[in-house]
Amino acid sequence: MLLALQALGIGILTAHLTGVAGAASDQIGSSVAGSGSAALRVLFVGNNYTYVNRLPEVIRQRSLAAKERRPMEYRLIAPGGCSLEKHWNDGAVAQALAEGGWDYVVMQEQSTRPIVDPANMHRFACEVRDRPVIA
Repeated sequence: MLLALQALGIGILTAHLTGVAGAASDQIGSSVAGSGSAALRVLFVGNNYTYVNRLPEVIRQRSLAAKERRPMEYRLIAPGGCSLEKHWNDGAVAQALAEGGWDYVVMQEQSTRPIVDPANMHRFACEVRDRPVIA
């Protein structure tokens, strides 16, 4: 599956998550103002596997601790149990992409979709990947 996604040009972020959930389905996080560098903007699209343990915020905090040159800002669109297909059909991801300015888009599919419906997973991952964005 990893090779198939890489062949499509889709970036992959893998995380092992444990603990309890505790995040809203649409969040925006930013680093400390006045850093002097343009922020690295990351759009996280997923579901409860993405927001459990505040994954985007943990990554942002790690980037701050590492004193990365570009502080990270993120937007999280991750209602529980949501598939990439549902994200696409709901329009929130397309709207976020249309707003532009994203350096990276991290996509996480609903947990069983890659096994039970890989064709749709690929289809909607490519819809997100191929969506024109305004920089």
